[in-house]
Amino acid sequence: MAGDLQVALRIGARLDKTFRATIDRAGKAIKGLGAGVAPAPAPTAKAGAGKTKKPPSGRPLGALGAVGVIPALLRGRALAGREADLVTVLSGGDDADALAARAYALRRHAQRDSLALGVGTDVITGAQYEALSGGLSDAAAADAARVAVRVGAVTRSQDSVASAIAPALTRLYRDMGPGMAAAPAERMERIGDMVARTQQRYQIPQLGELVQALSYTAGGASARGIPIPQLLAALGQAQHRGVVGSRAGTGLAAILSQLGDAGETLPGAGPVYDAAGRMDLLASLRSVLPALEAATAGMSRDDATTERGRLLEEAFGREAAEVVLALLDALRESGPASLEGAVEDLRGAADVGLVGQQFAERVSRPLGQWDRGLAGIGTGMEALGLGLLPLAGAGLERVGRAAHAVGEVLEGEGLEDGLTILGAIAAGAAA
Repeated sequence: MAGDLQVALRIGARLDKTFRATIDRAGKAIKGLGAGVAPAPAPTAKAGAGKTKKPPSGRPLGALGAVGVIPALLRGRALAGREADLVTVLSGGDDADALAARAYALRRHAQRDSLALGVGTDVITGAQYEALSGGLSDAAAADAARVAVRVGAVTRSQDSVASAIAPALTRLYRDMGPGMAAAPAERMERIGDMVARTQQRYQIPQLGELVQALSYTAGGASARGIPIPQLLAALGQAQHRGVVGSRAGTGLAAILSQLGDAGETLPGAGPVYDAAGRMDLLASLRSVLPALEAATAGMSRDDATTERGRLLEEAFGREAAEVVLALLDALRESGPASLEGAVEDLRGAADVGLVGQQFAERVSRPLGQWDRGLAGIGTGMEALGLGLLPLAGAGLERVGRAAHAVGEVLEGEGLEDGLTILGAIAAGAAA
């Protein structure tokens, strides 16, 4: 313990003179325990000169270096922590070294994408974590994170990249992506285009609500072969009519499960399939309209509204009735405002690469260039911090032991003196 105390007090002795009195008192106390402290070196005198001259101090440069090194260390520590988090969700039965290598590869993806996309690596690794948690492969998770950042930028939903956009892309890619005729990376981009266009078309303020709805419907829609544009258009329309989040998801899920029996209440209503055996959601919903119109013919407007609600609740259940009403209203529209128009709009967004176009325009502007520059500085600081982390960790551990030893010695010296010395140690370590 004496060695740690000597290190602590030597650090403190290099600081401002206002600490000297307290340092001296602590030194006397330590000497009483048999742990003597070597005195500070005396000022040197130049030969033939009558005045002494203090040796040059490196404190200003040390402080300047600390200003840059400490944030770099903090960024490096945070990045190392995120990389460790990735290991916890990687699967495949690999040993510890293999898992660490995979996490390192994902981190390198994040660093490269950070420079290209103009966001911090924390955003990208957070999205990677969500995609991996959803069961995607390493390569698909890297694609999902990259697309999620772009979607967040063009929909002004940057705060939702990891919490909402990445989970939405993951669920659609995992449950419905295999049916798309495209390479894996292109599938992810097309899904991102359709999610972005759904948000833009229906002005969904919280993309988390879309994720909630997808969690109830993506699996059932995939099992029935419903195309992604139809599913997103239906959920977007429900959200637009005020049926949001889990209400939209559970309602549409109930519609899918009850369509086969809806004909008992609404003659002629039921699921409609194409030649390949895939359900056409819009045609299936449209099959409900003739029976509703026949059942309410000749009624007043209010009575017809009441009767339609009763019949739909009887056919599909209470939680689904409000979703059916929202979708049937959109089916009665024509042109771009209709549900068919929405489906074509989403398909067109994927065909032209909507997100890629809008994001390229964004990053070419001065603000986008500024963001990319800051991201480059950030990744550089993280790399520096990671390199210094082992050395800094060892030094901080030693300072921690010294601080603990001083705390024990000063237990009876009073709170103010103890805090002064501990502050001197911390500041000395930083310098």
